[in-house]
Amino acid sequence: MKKAVCAEKVARNILKERIDLPADASGAIEVQVEENHYRLQLEGKELLLPNVFFANASGKWLDKETLPKLPLKEFTIPDIHHKNFPLPILFGQSEAVREPHQLPIDIFGSIYFLLSRYEEAVLSEKDSHGRFPASASIACKCSFLERPLVDEYRDLFWVYFNKIWPNVIREQRTPRTIISCDVDWPKDPAGTSLYYSTRKALGRIVKDGSIQKAWEVLSNYWTTRQGSLDKDPFHQGIHWMMDVNEKAGNQVTFNFIPQQTHTTLDNPYRIDSPEMRKLIKAIHERGHLIGFHPGYDTFDHPDNFKASADLFWNVIESENIKQEEFGGRQHFLRWQHPQTANLWEANGFAYDSTLGFADRAGFRCGTSREYSMFGVDVDNWLMKLREQPLVLMECTVMAQRYMGLGQSEKAIEYMKKLKATCEFYGGDFTLLWHNTEVTTSQERDIYLQLI
Repeated sequence: MKKAVCAEKVARNILKERIDLPADASGAIEVQVEENHYRLQLEGKELLLPNVFFANASGKWLDKETLPKLPLKEFTIPDIHHKNFPLPILFGQSEAVREPHQLPIDIFGSIYFLLSRYEEAVLSEKDSHGRFPASASIACKCSFLERPLVDEYRDLFWVYFNKIWPNVIREQRTPRTIISCDVDWPKDPAGTSLYYSTRKALGRIVKDGSIQKAWEVLSNYWTTRQGSLDKDPFHQGIHWMMDVNEKAGNQVTFNFIPQQTHTTLDNPYRIDSPEMRKLIKAIHERGHLIGFHPGYDTFDHPDNFKASADLFWNVIESENIKQEEFGGRQHFLRWQHPQTANLWEANGFAYDSTLGFADRAGFRCGTSREYSMFGVDVDNWLMKLREQPLVLMECTVMAQRYMGLGQSEKAIEYMKKLKATCEFYGGDFTLLWHNTEVTTSQERDIYLQLI
């Protein structure tokens, strides 16, 4: 059985990196773990927090018995009015302790639990693509997936902390919008096949009742055969995204699949082909970023992952693509924790941005902020790999197979609410929008409202 991660190490890391404490204060705080509580000491004063999660997990690490007990209790403070109260309690007690120096919720254990994706290493539920579904998560079962609970716990910590140390000023963080595009299909496959082009054109007539749309499909096939992608909707979608984001002052990361690992769910266009090299270089020259998007059969296949990563790095080097750092996202958001995280770190990537649920938008990691990923193994409890949690993927909200809101006002309102929540907590609104989903005026209008 794996040993539990050290509670004291986790508490020190959270104080240093995840609570908004100024560096001089976080470095001066003494942390002690005594029996079933944490003791924080500074300037002769102290704050006590319960140690519930790590105490219960001792001797039964990654056991289902260590998960929060449902239904969750809630916590509030009668004299405090805040957006995030009442709070769901993962580990702790619902009654406020009368002593002002005792915080009744296990902040450190709860934050570790959410950021490390501990429950995903414990539970075996998978969907048809081998993904841990939102429906299996505690966040979904307890209706707080749309709330960044880590960020809310951070606010609660400061309510208690400032009662004891009112002169310690909380650091403020500027919200960011982080925009990316997973280039699953850099060009319309119908443009290179008369058979598929004809089928698609007939579909436009039958389903959409549009001769114009049918003609556009056939016209794209003809111009593609002549060596031009000027009328290819997927290819032009990439350029349109760059155009509108440049006007908005945004930099977009375009994530590319290096090579095919699945014959139908990965595109066949190798990243080292002349055509793809040309596209990557054009994106780079316009000031946007290139990211890694390993194919369908890589998330739990070390050999496939490494081969894809090696090919990606070879193209980046040979095309002289210079960036401060490189990261990306798994195709289909396929993720096995902690194995997939280990693959990203071992192959030299600085960050990943896979961790959003495919079937439900929100805060899979409980936060709207980028963070250094916690592992669930005592030998690798704090990783170099950073996670940029994925808050919103367009098809999660709009596609019928997921939330099914389509391109309705309800969908737009839902997306904007997630963005506003990120901004409220000084977080990152991470938006994934595919170039295949900006082919209509309605899709483009929604995209423009979000960027």
